[in-house]
Amino acid sequence: MTQVEDCLIICSSIKELTTMKNKNKGMTLLELIIAVAIIAILSGIAIVNLIPHLEKSREYRRNAEAQAVYRALELCFAETVTADNLNKAYVEILMTPLNSPKNRLVPYLTGKCSDGARIVSMILDKENIQITAIIYQVDGYRIEVRNGMICEE
Repeated sequence: MTQVEDCLIICSSIKELTTMKNKNKGMTLLELIIAVAIIAILSGIAIVNLIPHLEKSREYRRNAEAQAVYRALELCFAETVTADNLNKAYVEILMTPLNSPKNRLVPYLTGKCSDGARIVSMILDKENIQITAIIYQVDGYRIEVRNGMICEE
């Protein structure tokens, strides 16, 4: 082969490479928009399906907190409350926020209660100095706990 023929072959292969390169530039704008739309639709479906599970987990957390507060009250009354200071303890517990260090229950609570959580009312067995029921309020929900069990409304 001559140099001219070699040069023609090289030129034609370079031309083929550049045309192949132009064919595979990447995604077009339309393809990109479609891909983003599909991702957005899938994300929307996932979020819609996730919302009920989030609310259910919040409900479980509130119920667990209410039961923990009830158990803390039981321990507190068993260890520190007597017939002489029963009324004082009752008022202190109802009037002091649960997250306050001044609350009698703080040493008995294993974790922090939600902000704004409080005991709305307590039912006491004054003869045995025991708690029989509480109404716990958190996030606008009231939860009744009787004998350690959540009472469904």
